[in-house]
Amino acid sequence: MLVAVAALVVASAPRVAWADPVESQASTAELRSTGTVVVAKQNESGMIKTVGTSTITVRNGVTVQQLKAQIVAKDTSRQSHIVVNKDHQEKRSGAIADGDQLQVTAENGEDRFAYRLAIYDPDAKKRDGAYWNEDQYNEIDQTVNANTPTFKDNYCDITDPKYAGLVRRATETFYVGNQADNPANKTSPLVASSQEVWYYTEAIHAAIRDCHESGGGIVVIPAMGSRNANGAYYSGAITLLSNVNLRIETGAVVKFMRNKTNKYYPIVLSSYEGTDFYNFSPLIYALNQTNIAVTGGGTLDGQEDMWNWRPWKKGY
Repeated sequence: MLVAVAALVVASAPRVAWADPVESQASTAELRSTGTVVVAKQNESGMIKTVGTSTITVRNGVTVQQLKAQIVAKDTSRQSHIVVNKDHQEKRSGAIADGDQLQVTAENGEDRFAYRLAIYDPDAKKRDGAYWNEDQYNEIDQTVNANTPTFKDNYCDITDPKYAGLVRRATETFYVGNQADNPANKTSPLVASSQEVWYYTEAIHAAIRDCHESGGGIVVIPAMGSRNANGAYYSGAITLLSNVNLRIETGAVVKFMRNKTNKYYPIVLSSYEGTDFYNFSPLIYALNQTNIAVTGGGTLDGQEDMWNWRPWKKGY
């Protein structure tokens, strides 16, 4: 089933004085991790109750030094960690307070993330009652965090000159209404229109393949650089490969072609409501791939409206 419209946004942490990156012993040619995911070390100290996707819960009285000693990068990379208080001032010692943050700087010195720090409340389960299973939620949250993909700082920008020859002209066909000019009249023929656009699918796929074949990395769709007058990147279905993060930068817009044909959305193995079947490819697709992500502050626009895609669902 085709997704109509999707916008993916990664929230940024508050502006604070981040820790300086750890000096790497590797050569400048060696790729470094962009990962900011931390997990608790395997031990029985019990100081850390949960390391979730956004919150680390610790027992009351755990100090800054103890917290730092009990966490490690999920991908074993050389991260930097600092703890800051609610006023975003660094805490070098003392007990963790509810609302503090663990600021993580990735090995590459650029990517950053902030975990909120919370104090474990042993009475919370009683107050929550039978309608909330805190233990199960924490287990799920911790599992998701521990399996969050991380990527090397190998960037493949789709506007790189080496991909320029893969950007071509294409005709987008779409509908602007029906002859009755009334969507309630479901038997009235649709009125078609078209426009010429610069089409980026082959460039995007080439960048994905390059990142994949070089050990993984980040495919960048930048805010600026499209040849289209509206600044958007027109594309058909995008197929991801292992160890690739497709990042749509803030301000970038990917508009998926409204042509409902195999040329832009090839038939692939998909599923609907638990049933496997062959259908038009989803807007973003992957099969038997691992360690993949779609991130960034940009927009994925399926261009669904009253006359495009919706008629399939509504039966007109």
